[in-house]
Amino acid sequence: MNNFFLKEIKAATYFSVLLDSTPDVSHTHQMAFVVRYVKVEESEAQIKEPVFLPTARENRRTNY
Repeated sequence: MNNFFLKEIKAATYFSVLLDSTPDVSHTHQMAFVVRYVKVEESEAQIKEPVFLPTARENRRTNY
């Protein structure tokens, strides 16, 4: 996550965090990290939703 988004998220009054992971057919986990926040500028509210995809892959098999 870069500093631009961190500053905006810290300044936001409302935010939520979603972390989702699912294994593909080779049992490699694919993960997405989403932060949704409200940005208010000049009495206009915008919902921002940047998605961060980690670059490191988990390459081990998992058993649940």
